[in-house]
Amino acid sequence: MCTKIGNGTNTLFWEDRWLLGQRIQDLSPLIVGMVPKRIASKRTVSEAISDMCWVRDIYGVASTEVIMEFIKLWDIVSGVATAGGGGCTLLAPLDLWKIHSKISI
Repeated sequence: MCTKIGNGTNTLFWEDRWLLGQRIQDLSPLIVGMVPKRIASKRTVSEAISDMCWVRDIYGVASTEVIMEFIKLWDIVSGVATAGGGGCTLLAPLDLWKIHSKISI
């Protein structure tokens, strides 16, 4: 699967369908439940993957299930944040991220 999200400034990290063609809610519902709505409704993909700052959006006590979801989500998102590492290729002339999924959940 391949998803083009432009430069990530108009795509919401927690709410839009951008990761593996799905919303993060579909992939990690317990994690999304730990993100305040005021943050989830504003955090863009561009902001979130910069220094993996999406992690700082998560609040609360983590159960074993939440930790398992977090690890899976970290693996997927870190592939996007690593340009040229097989997860995300930055196409400079068009300023597009091309995300290739090689991870199954």
